[in-house]
Amino acid sequence: MACLFQAGEWTEREAATGLLADAERWAAAVADLGGNILMLVPGRRRDAPPYSLDEFTQMAETMNRVGDVARRVGIQTAMHPHWGTVAETRLEIEVLLSQLDHRLVGFAPDTGQIAKGGADPIPLVARWAEIIQHVHL
Repeated sequence: MACLFQAGEWTEREAATGLLADAERWAAAVADLGGNILMLVPGRRRDAPPYSLDEFTQMAETMNRVGDVARRVGIQTAMHPHWGTVAETRLEIEVLLSQLDHRLVGFAPDTGQIAKGGADPIPLVARWAEIIQHVHL
């Protein structure tokens, strides 16, 4: 096993405690199974209203805290954009990646999901190549 997904409602401040508890359990499980990546999948997309910069900031802060939790057990974390989530479009992916602490959370692009969200994955992969931890083709 290389990785495990952790999805959740990252934009919700009240969800942070549960996401951190999940991260402790899941990072330990990844380590026990011989993996090295906990992929952080942004929460379900809503139709309206559009997500605010404050919500992206909240998501990044919680993902950074999860990254710190995982790092303590030797596991890397990486944000995994996906169609149908908060980070679906190129702009959303870029906004989130720009707010993450890359010492704690890298990037795990999925080229098919990025394309399904309407973006060309090649420029995103090229721009963020230094922080890529894992790739889905």
